[in-house]
Amino acid sequence: MGGERAAVSARVALGMTLFVAFAAGFGVMMLEMLGGRLMTPFFGTSVYQWGATIGVVLTALSVGYWWGGRLGDGPHAGQSLLAALLVAALWAALTPRLLTPLLWGLRPLGPIVGALAGSMLVLAVPAGCLAMASPICARAVFDDLGKAATAAGLAYAWGSIGSIGGTAVASFVMVPLAGLAWSYTAATAVIAIAATLQALRLRRYDLVVGAAGILGLSLLLTAFPDQRPASVVHDTESPYGRVTVVDQGDLRFLFASDIDHYQTAMRRDDGGALTLRYHDMLLAAPVLAGRPAPRVLMLGVGGGTSLRQIAANWPDAALVGVDIDPEILDVARTLFGLSTLTNLRLAERDARLWVEQDAAIYDVILVDLYRGGQMPFHVGTAEFFQAVARRLAPGGVVMANVLDHDFPALTGALVATARTAFPTVLLADALTGRNKALVAFREAVTLDEVRRRLSETAAPPDAAGVAAEVAETVREWDSRSFPVLTDDWSDGEFRGSVAVN
Repeated sequence: MGGERAAVSARVALGMTLFVAFAAGFGVMMLEMLGGRLMTPFFGTSVYQWGATIGVVLTALSVGYWWGGRLGDGPHAGQSLLAALLVAALWAALTPRLLTPLLWGLRPLGPIVGALAGSMLVLAVPAGCLAMASPICARAVFDDLGKAATAAGLAYAWGSIGSIGGTAVASFVMVPLAGLAWSYTAATAVIAIAATLQALRLRRYDLVVGAAGILGLSLLLTAFPDQRPASVVHDTESPYGRVTVVDQGDLRFLFASDIDHYQTAMRRDDGGALTLRYHDMLLAAPVLAGRPAPRVLMLGVGGGTSLRQIAANWPDAALVGVDIDPEILDVARTLFGLSTLTNLRLAERDARLWVEQDAAIYDVILVDLYRGGQMPFHVGTAEFFQAVARRLAPGGVVMANVLDHDFPALTGALVATARTAFPTVLLADALTGRNKALVAFREAVTLDEVRRRLSETAAPPDAAGVAAEVAETVREWDSRSFPVLTDDWSDGEFRGSVAVN
């Protein structure tokens, strides 16, 4: 009987050790995925930001493995592992509420140095602590089994299984369904459970209470978040970022993963009216096309103000709006009034895939995808513009909004790249702000002819007024000193970032 109890006890101890290894791997990858998402509004979604995130985590893992290996051969390995788990759990609990504000101070460092510093702040400590678990757990399994290779294989295998689980849960379950704050609480819970099991194994019941207290703190911080101002009418997470709608005066604004710059502004009393924001300038595109019922494609719908303005000026227009984010499309329908447009079709799709696979032809194609430091690189390459050109009817026009904080870093590259697909590419200033309009034509057209169309083509009053203002700034622009971006090589994500302004 005593032997059976000892065997059961050994199996329980082995199971607890392997769960700790699993939880450590789960926590590392979940925190890495959440950390990258957390830093996106501050440093963008570029390859630089993810390179910094992954590099910091791998460095922390290397240090953690080394230090865990040293401690694993010492007499206090179990206590060291427990301490590391508690520190990692506490760091995860505090990150979304108390560490995030510190990221504001790192933004002036730029998208590379800032992202590197932010990753160190958010991820280095918990990743290093959790990495210590694998070698220490391997030593514990060796003590139970007496087989070194088997022990190492089991510990690292369960850690890797945990990493797979943490990646999947963060990416496919917690972030899209519950948001960042609750995702961090879930990560904290898994690490705290591992700490609890380790404390029970060491009979440190005081630290069982400590692990429970850390989880309770995380729940408290998440359940009682900062008060949302009354002006915020919608705030949620989507698979692609944070979507926030704010009312300010007579305007409604949509913010999409950019804490400083709105994606859409709309008049609350009349969604089709002019806003005196960059959206208005896109009304010049149908004027240039000169069609009484233009076929219009918009890539990057956002709140859809431009679509509502076109519908108000050209009631017979056939409108198609494409956006990759289902939450943004839902907000556009419900809070920005796109559900009232009977001549509009909305599609949830990546813009690049749409223009490559869609068979329809359009008179006007509007592109609102270009923000410095936030641009998805694959919609700013020569291959993308060539696909757009194939969707354009004879006499058609493309107008793209570019928010270039470090003009002309991003704008110059986009103009140079667009010229690989269009014989005429011009540049115009937005009516307000830093935005620029890239204007491209399927056929060659002179600058004088473009100005004539903008000034003399019959159009509804709002559109005619906007077109006349665009005519004053539209111009040829020398882009020969800028690179052509391609699918093979592009640094478009880094160009025009607010952080380098």
